[in-house]
Amino acid sequence: MSCYVVSDLTISAIVAAMADCDFEPAGLKDEKTGIKYNPATCGEIVGQMLLDANYAAVSEHQGKHIRAHEFKLTQKQDGKPFTLGEKYGCIQCYEYQTSQQPGYHDSEIRDVLDYVRDDLAEKVLEMFGEKRVWGLE
Repeated sequence: MSCYVVSDLTISAIVAAMADCDFEPAGLKDEKTGIKYNPATCGEIVGQMLLDANYAAVSEHQGKHIRAHEFKLTQKQDGKPFTLGEKYGCIQCYEYQTSQQPGYHDSEIRDVLDYVRDDLAEKVLEMFGEKRVWGLE
């Protein structure tokens, strides 16, 4: 399996998806300080946290420590907002590249991205005029 550092643009799409969650923004907590960061107001910090986890996975895969570069929130060249498909695809790409890190499957990042993916799925259902059904009888 390949493992590489995803682009700042990929992570920017994920941060946008996190900030756009309907119920509440999907923030991340800094393990050192205990502070939870809102991606809508602290996108650079949240993006750096995602990037650091991605670098840790790449370091683990390659068997040597690679220091993360400084993350910069980035927009698409056309200046348009990220589409639902771009957000979803970037989450899938990120998880594929980061999931080899030990502990990733039990991590807060994984839980948050599951939440964001569910939010994106509900938005797609709404586009088709459907609503999520909570069980059937």
